[in-house]
Amino acid sequence: VDLNFYTIHIADSLDRDNLPGLITMSSPRRAARGRESDLLIVLITLKGPSSISSESLRTWLEKKCEEYFQTPGTVTFAMRSLVEKINRELLERNIKRAQGGTQLTALLNLAVVKRDQLYLANVGDTRSFYIAEQDCIEIREDEQPRDVGVTESPAIKFGQKEIHENDLLLFAPVAPATWSTAAFDGGNALTIEGLSRRLFNQCGSDVRALVIKFLPGRGKLTTNPLKRSLTTATIPDAAYFSAAPAEPSPEADEPA
Repeated sequence: VDLNFYTIHIADSLDRDNLPGLITMSSPRRAARGRESDLLIVLITLKGPSSISSESLRTWLEKKCEEYFQTPGTVTFAMRSLVEKINRELLERNIKRAQGGTQLTALLNLAVVKRDQLYLANVGDTRSFYIAEQDCIEIREDEQPRDVGVTESPAIKFGQKEIHENDLLLFAPVAPATWSTAAFDGGNALTIEGLSRRLFNQCGSDVRALVIKFLPGRGKLTTNPLKRSLTTATIPDAAYFSAAPAEPSPEADEPA
C-alpha cells in the first residue's frame, strides 16, 4: 500500500510547512520477531515550556523508534512498550525539574501499518479518525485523559482497522471541536481539496494534524503540507521522515 501524508500546522493563524514531532520508520533488516514488516508512524505534540529544537526532538524520537523494532511480540505489545519508554523519560525529566514548577508533557498519536492492518494508539487528550467508505470512527480516551509524562502508568487507547483503498487516517492532537465523525462521513470519496474544505472550516488559529491517505501500491511514501490556500507543493520526505534507523546520538537520551 502507498501512503500519502498531508501535514497540517497552523500556529498563530499562520500556515507552516513543517510539522515537528512527526516521524515514520520502516522495519530494518535486523528487526525483532514480529516487527519484520511494520511501518511505524509517530506524532508527538509537546505541551509546556521547552528549549528542545525540532531536530533534537526528531533525533530523540528516532532512537525510541529504533527500540520499537527491537521489541519482539505482538504489535500492540511493542506499541505499549514504546509509549512506556517515552512516558518514563518525560516523567523522569519532570521529577528532576519539579522545583522549577514547570512540566513538559505530550500528546501521542501512534500508528503501525502491517500489511493490510492498521494498529492505532493514542495517549492524552488527542484524537484519531479513521475514515472509510462505510463509516467514520473516532478513537479517543473517554475519561479524563492524562498526557504523556504525568503518571507512571499511561492510559493507552488502542484501535485496529483493516485498510482499504482510499481510506483515510487523521491524527488530530490540536484540532477544532468541529472535527467529528459526522463532519468526515464519506470523506474518503472526496478529493484532497474537498476534504480540505471540511478540515479548514472554522478551524481557528492553532491546528496540528496529519492526514494519511491509503492507496494501492508497493510502499511508496509522499509528503505534502496541506494549507488553507489548498496548495500542496511537495517537499522532500527527508524533512520529516527517517526511512531507516538513525545513528544513536549520545545527546538525545532525553528531551531537553
